[in-house]
Amino acid sequence: MRTPTPALRRLLTEGRLPLSAASRALLGWLAPLIATGVVERLRSGVGEQLLVRRAETLQAFVDQCYPAGVDVARAQTRGAAVAQFRDSKLSAVDAPDVILLRGVTGASLQSPRGSIIDLAQATASHGAFALAVADLDQFALVGTVAIIENREAFFAAERLAVHGLRARTFVLGNGRLSQRLRAWLAAQTVSSAPIELWHCGDYDAAGLSDYLALRAAGARVHLFVPAQLGDLLQRYGKPALVLGNAELDRLRRQFADPDVERVCALLLAHGGGLEQELLLLGTEQRTGPPPG
Repeated sequence: MRTPTPALRRLLTEGRLPLSAASRALLGWLAPLIATGVVERLRSGVGEQLLVRRAETLQAFVDQCYPAGVDVARAQTRGAAVAQFRDSKLSAVDAPDVILLRGVTGASLQSPRGSIIDLAQATASHGAFALAVADLDQFALVGTVAIIENREAFFAAERLAVHGLRARTFVLGNGRLSQRLRAWLAAQTVSSAPIELWHCGDYDAAGLSDYLALRAAGARVHLFVPAQLGDLLQRYGKPALVLGNAELDRLRRQFADPDVERVCALLLAHGGGLEQELLLLGTEQRTGPPPG
Protein backbone atom coordinates (compact mmCIF):
# COMPACT_ATOMS: atom_id res chain seq x y z
CA MET A 1 0.00 0.00 0.00
CA ARG A 2 1.28 3.45 -0.89
CA THR A 3 -0.44 5.20 2.00
CA PRO A 4 -1.91 4.05 5.33
CA THR A 5 -5.61 3.30 5.04
CA PRO A 6 -8.44 3.83 7.56
CA ALA A 7 -8.72 0.04 7.78
CA LEU A 8 -5.07 -0.25 8.87
CA ARG A 9 -5.56 2.49 11.46
CA ARG A 10 -8.62 0.65 12.77
CA LEU A 11 -6.68 -2.63 12.97
CA LEU A 12 -3.96 -0.89 14.98
CA THR A 13 -6.28 0.91 17.41
CA GLU A 14 -8.93 -1.78 17.93
CA GLY A 15 -6.81 -4.91 17.52
CA ARG A 16 -9.27 -6.44 15.07
CA LEU A 17 -10.93 -5.73 11.73
CA PRO A 18 -13.84 -7.36 9.87
CA LEU A 19 -12.45 -9.07 6.79
CA SER A 20 -15.06 -7.25 4.73
CA ALA A 21 -13.38 -3.95 5.67
CA ALA A 22 -9.95 -5.08 4.44
CA SER A 23 -9.04 -4.28 0.84
CA ARG A 24 -7.11 -6.66 -1.36
CA ALA A 25 -4.13 -4.33 -1.07
CA LEU A 26 -4.27 -4.41 2.73
CA LEU A 27 -4.52 -8.21 2.78
CA GLY A 28 -1.52 -8.42 0.47
CA TRP A 29 0.43 -6.04 2.70
CA LEU A 30 -0.49 -8.10 5.77
CA ALA A 31 0.29 -11.45 4.11
CA PRO A 32 3.71 -12.00 5.78
CA LEU A 33 2.25 -11.05 9.18
CA ILE A 34 -0.65 -13.45 8.71
CA ALA A 35 1.78 -16.20 7.68
CA THR A 36 3.82 -15.73 10.87
CA GLY A 37 0.84 -15.45 13.22
CA VAL A 38 1.24 -11.77 14.05
CA VAL A 39 -2.24 -11.24 12.62
CA GLU A 40 -4.74 -14.10 12.50
CA ARG A 41 -7.64 -14.56 10.11
CA LEU A 42 -10.48 -16.34 11.88
CA ARG A 43 -14.23 -16.88 11.86
CA SER A 44 -16.49 -14.22 13.38
CA GLY A 45 -20.24 -14.85 13.28
CA VAL A 46 -21.23 -15.46 9.67
CA GLY A 47 -18.05 -13.88 8.34
CA GLU A 48 -14.36 -13.57 9.17
CA GLN A 49 -12.16 -11.05 10.92
CA LEU A 50 -8.50 -10.15 11.24
CA LEU A 51 -7.27 -10.37 14.83
CA VAL A 52 -3.96 -8.90 16.04
CA ARG A 53 -2.06 -11.48 18.06
CA ARG A 54 1.24 -9.59 18.55
CA ALA A 55 0.53 -5.88 18.66
CA GLU A 56 4.15 -4.86 19.24
CA THR A 57 5.33 -6.70 16.12
CA LEU A 58 2.57 -5.19 13.98
CA GLN A 59 3.38 -1.70 15.27
CA ALA A 60 7.09 -2.19 14.51
CA PHE A 61 6.24 -3.29 10.96
CA VAL A 62 3.98 -0.26 10.48
CA ASP A 63 6.64 2.10 11.85
CA GLN A 64 9.16 0.68 9.39
CA CYS A 65 6.84 1.05 6.41
CA TYR A 66 5.43 4.44 7.38
CA PRO A 67 8.11 6.42 9.27
CA ALA A 68 5.93 9.54 9.26
CA GLY A 69 3.17 7.67 11.08
CA VAL A 70 -0.12 6.17 9.97
CA ASP A 71 -1.98 9.45 10.45
CA VAL A 72 0.07 11.35 7.91
CA ALA A 73 -2.44 10.81 5.10
CA ARG A 74 -5.59 11.05 7.20
CA ALA A 75 -8.42 12.84 5.42
CA GLN A 76 -11.02 14.99 7.17
CA THR A 77 -14.52 13.62 7.66
CA ARG A 78 -16.61 11.28 5.54
CA GLY A 79 -18.73 14.24 4.46
CA ALA A 80 -15.65 16.13 3.29
CA ALA A 81 -14.45 13.04 1.42
CA VAL A 82 -17.77 12.84 -0.42
CA ALA A 83 -17.58 16.52 -1.31
CA GLN A 84 -13.98 16.30 -2.56
CA PHE A 85 -13.70 12.78 -3.94
CA ARG A 86 -17.30 11.52 -4.27
CA ASP A 87 -16.33 8.61 -2.04
CA SER A 88 -16.69 8.56 1.77
CA LYS A 89 -14.30 5.62 1.99
CA LEU A 90 -11.39 7.86 1.05
CA SER A 91 -11.57 9.35 4.54
CA ALA A 92 -10.89 7.96 7.98
CA VAL A 93 -14.08 7.04 9.81
CA ASP A 94 -15.21 10.13 11.72
CA ALA A 95 -18.24 8.63 13.51
CA PRO A 96 -17.48 7.49 17.08
CA ASP A 97 -17.31 3.81 17.92
CA VAL A 98 -19.98 2.62 20.34
CA ILE A 99 -20.35 -0.19 22.84
CA LEU A 100 -23.62 -1.86 23.78
CA LEU A 101 -24.81 -2.67 27.31
CA ARG A 102 -27.80 -4.55 28.63
CA GLY A 103 -29.08 -5.17 32.15
CA VAL A 104 -31.60 -6.99 34.32
CA THR A 105 -33.32 -5.62 37.42
CA GLY A 106 -30.83 -3.68 39.53
CA ALA A 107 -28.41 -2.93 36.69
CA SER A 108 -27.39 0.72 36.43
CA LEU A 109 -24.82 3.09 35.00
CA GLN A 110 -23.51 6.24 36.66
CA SER A 111 -23.53 9.20 34.29
CA PRO A 112 -21.13 12.21 34.29
CA ARG A 113 -23.24 14.38 36.61
CA GLY A 114 -23.82 11.64 39.15
CA SER A 115 -27.26 10.67 37.92
CA ILE A 116 -28.14 7.00 37.53
CA ILE A 117 -29.16 5.43 34.22
CA ASP A 118 -31.45 2.43 34.70
CA LEU A 119 -29.98 -0.16 32.33
CA ALA A 120 -32.75 -2.64 33.09
CA GLN A 121 -35.36 -0.11 31.95
CA ALA A 122 -33.32 0.79 28.87
CA THR A 123 -33.01 -2.90 28.01
CA ALA A 124 -36.72 -3.55 28.49
CA SER A 125 -37.64 -0.53 26.37
CA HIS A 126 -35.02 -0.65 23.64
CA GLY A 127 -33.13 -3.96 23.86
CA ALA A 128 -29.78 -2.35 24.68
CA PHE A 129 -28.07 0.91 25.67
CA ALA A 130 -25.31 2.47 23.55
CA LEU A 131 -22.30 4.50 24.71
CA ALA A 132 -19.81 6.35 22.52
CA VAL A 133 -16.34 4.94 23.18
CA ALA A 134 -14.88 8.46 23.27
CA ASP A 135 -17.07 9.24 26.30
CA LEU A 136 -16.39 6.08 28.30
CA ASP A 137 -14.38 7.74 31.06
CA GLN A 138 -17.40 9.82 32.02
CA PHE A 139 -19.44 6.74 32.96
CA ALA A 140 -19.09 4.05 35.61
CA LEU A 141 -20.65 0.61 35.86
CA VAL A 142 -22.12 -0.68 39.10
CA GLY A 143 -22.28 -4.13 40.72
CA THR A 144 -21.62 -7.40 38.91
CA VAL A 145 -20.76 -7.09 35.21
CA ALA A 146 -20.16 -9.73 32.53
CA ILE A 147 -18.42 -9.26 29.20
CA ILE A 148 -20.24 -11.36 26.59
CA GLU A 149 -18.12 -12.15 23.55
CA ASN A 150 -20.75 -12.85 20.92
CA ARG A 151 -23.82 -10.92 19.82
CA GLU A 152 -26.43 -13.69 20.06
CA ALA A 153 -25.39 -14.56 23.60
CA PHE A 154 -25.31 -10.87 24.55
CA PHE A 155 -28.94 -10.30 23.56
CA ALA A 156 -29.97 -13.31 25.66
CA ALA A 157 -27.34 -12.94 28.39
CA GLU A 158 -29.86 -13.10 31.26
CA ARG A 159 -30.49 -16.73 30.26
CA LEU A 160 -26.91 -17.60 31.20
CA ALA A 161 -28.00 -17.36 34.85
CA VAL A 162 -29.09 -21.01 34.61
CA HIS A 163 -25.39 -21.88 34.20
CA GLY A 164 -24.41 -19.84 37.25
CA LEU A 165 -23.55 -16.46 35.72
CA ARG A 166 -24.83 -14.03 38.35
CA ALA A 167 -24.13 -10.75 36.54
CA ARG A 168 -26.81 -8.09 36.22
CA THR A 169 -25.05 -5.91 33.65
CA PHE A 170 -23.73 -7.19 30.32
CA VAL A 171 -21.20 -5.59 27.97
CA LEU A 172 -20.91 -6.76 24.37
CA GLY A 173 -17.31 -7.68 23.58
CA ASN A 174 -18.21 -8.38 19.93
CA GLY A 175 -15.16 -10.55 19.38
CA ARG A 176 -11.87 -9.23 20.70
CA LEU A 177 -12.07 -6.36 23.20
CA SER A 178 -10.42 -3.17 22.01
CA GLN A 179 -7.59 -1.71 24.08
CA ARG A 180 -9.82 1.26 24.92
CA LEU A 181 -12.61 -0.91 26.28
CA ARG A 182 -10.18 -3.11 28.22
CA ALA A 183 -8.68 -0.07 29.91
CA TRP A 184 -12.11 1.31 30.87
CA LEU A 185 -13.26 -1.98 32.35
CA ALA A 186 -9.96 -2.60 34.13
CA ALA A 187 -10.03 0.82 35.80
CA GLN A 188 -13.45 0.11 37.27
CA THR A 189 -12.34 -3.12 38.91
CA VAL A 190 -9.78 -1.23 41.03
CA SER A 191 -11.76 1.97 41.70
CA SER A 192 -13.04 3.16 45.08
CA ALA A 193 -16.32 1.37 44.32
CA PRO A 194 -15.06 -1.58 42.25
CA ILE A 195 -17.29 -3.67 40.04
CA GLU A 196 -17.14 -7.46 40.04
CA LEU A 197 -16.14 -8.36 36.49
CA TRP A 198 -16.64 -11.68 34.68
CA HIS A 199 -15.46 -12.68 31.22
CA CYS A 200 -17.81 -14.95 29.29
CA GLY A 201 -16.54 -15.90 25.84
CA ASP A 202 -15.91 -18.84 23.54
CA TYR A 203 -13.90 -21.64 25.09
CA ASP A 204 -10.96 -21.56 22.70
CA ALA A 205 -7.60 -19.82 22.38
CA ALA A 206 -9.11 -16.48 21.32
CA GLY A 207 -11.58 -16.37 24.21
CA LEU A 208 -8.96 -17.29 26.80
CA SER A 209 -6.47 -14.80 25.34
CA ASP A 210 -9.06 -12.04 25.60
CA TYR A 211 -9.63 -12.87 29.26
CA LEU A 212 -5.91 -12.87 30.05
CA ALA A 213 -5.45 -9.64 28.06
CA LEU A 214 -7.92 -8.06 30.47
CA ARG A 215 -5.72 -9.21 33.33
CA ALA A 216 -2.70 -7.77 31.51
CA ALA A 217 -4.57 -4.44 31.38
CA GLY A 218 -4.81 -4.55 35.18
CA ALA A 219 -8.36 -5.84 35.53
CA ARG A 220 -9.48 -7.91 38.48
CA VAL A 221 -11.61 -10.26 36.42
CA HIS A 222 -12.99 -13.78 36.76
CA LEU A 223 -13.31 -16.36 33.98
CA PHE A 224 -16.81 -17.78 33.71
CA VAL A 225 -16.56 -21.57 33.53
CA PRO A 226 -19.82 -23.56 33.64
CA ALA A 227 -19.68 -26.53 36.00
CA GLN A 228 -20.67 -28.87 33.17
CA LEU A 229 -18.11 -27.56 30.63
CA GLY A 230 -16.46 -30.97 30.26
CA ASP A 231 -19.77 -32.66 29.41
CA LEU A 232 -20.65 -29.90 26.94
CA LEU A 233 -17.26 -30.24 25.23
CA GLN A 234 -17.69 -33.98 24.93
CA ARG A 235 -21.09 -33.60 23.29
CA TYR A 236 -20.80 -30.34 21.34
CA GLY A 237 -17.07 -29.59 21.08
CA LYS A 238 -15.85 -28.20 17.76
CA PRO A 239 -12.46 -29.55 16.61
CA ALA A 240 -12.02 -26.65 14.18
CA LEU A 241 -11.68 -24.12 17.01
CA VAL A 242 -8.07 -23.16 17.71
CA LEU A 243 -6.94 -24.54 21.07
CA GLY A 244 -3.64 -22.71 21.33
CA ASN A 245 -1.60 -19.88 19.85
CA ALA A 246 1.50 -17.84 20.59
CA GLU A 247 -0.40 -15.07 22.36
CA LEU A 248 -2.17 -17.48 24.70
CA ASP A 249 1.11 -19.22 25.50
CA ARG A 250 2.74 -15.88 26.31
CA LEU A 251 -0.12 -14.73 28.53
CA ARG A 252 -0.24 -18.07 30.36
CA ARG A 253 3.43 -17.69 31.20
CA GLN A 254 2.76 -14.16 32.44
CA PHE A 255 -0.30 -14.99 34.55
CA ALA A 256 -0.78 -18.16 36.58
CA ASP A 257 -4.53 -18.68 36.32
CA PRO A 258 -6.00 -21.97 37.56
CA ASP A 259 -9.26 -21.47 35.64
CA VAL A 260 -7.41 -21.01 32.36
CA GLU A 261 -5.29 -24.08 33.03
CA ARG A 262 -8.41 -26.10 33.84
CA VAL A 263 -10.15 -25.00 30.65
CA CYS A 264 -7.04 -25.65 28.53
CA ALA A 265 -6.80 -29.16 29.97
CA LEU A 266 -10.46 -29.79 29.09
CA LEU A 267 -10.00 -28.46 25.55
CA LEU A 268 -7.03 -30.72 24.95
CA ALA A 269 -8.74 -33.73 26.53
CA HIS A 270 -11.78 -33.37 24.26
CA GLY A 271 -9.90 -32.22 21.17
CA GLY A 272 -12.03 -29.17 20.50
CA GLY A 273 -13.44 -25.89 21.75
CA LEU A 274 -16.95 -24.66 22.46
CA GLU A 275 -18.79 -21.62 21.13
CA GLN A 276 -20.59 -19.77 23.92
CA GLU A 277 -23.92 -19.68 22.04
CA LEU A 278 -24.31 -23.36 22.96
CA LEU A 279 -24.94 -22.26 26.56
CA LEU A 280 -28.26 -20.79 25.42
CA LEU A 281 -29.53 -24.18 24.26
CA GLY A 282 -32.58 -25.29 26.24
CA THR A 283 -32.69 -22.16 28.42
CA GLU A 284 -35.65 -20.47 26.74
CA GLN A 285 -38.21 -21.62 29.32
CA ARG A 286 -35.95 -21.69 32.37
CA THR A 287 -34.85 -18.10 32.77
CA GLY A 288 -35.29 -15.78 35.71
CA PRO A 289 -33.39 -13.13 37.59
CA PRO A 290 -29.80 -14.03 38.48
CA PRO A 291 -29.26 -15.32 41.99
CA GLY A 292 -28.02 -13.04 44.74
